[in-house]
Amino acid sequence: MRVTSNIEMRGNRAILSGDWRVVAMHMMNTPFDQDRWQLFDVKDDPTESTHLAQKFPKKLQEMKDLWQKEAEKYGDLPMEETQFSRGFADAFLD
Repeated sequence: MRVTSNIEMRGNRAILSGDWRVVAMHMMNTPFDQDRWQLFDVKDDPTESTHLAQKFPKKLQEMKDLWQKEAEKYGDLPMEETQFSRGFADAFLD
């Protein structure tokens, strides 16, 4: 699987591989394992307006596992919250 982008910033994380992208937005002072991941098909939905995790749970897990593997590979772990992000923690959550 070709990874074209893997990010982690203040607990928020995403990975793009092929036509698929997963994103997890982190709310400050909550466990990272409680973050909700969203799955998008960027080829058919370049604006990422249709969340597909319920429709493709295996793909979601595959992409989350890929993010974890890449984070371990490039030293993005353990993740930490930073003071700078306080106040911006839930800006993109429902």
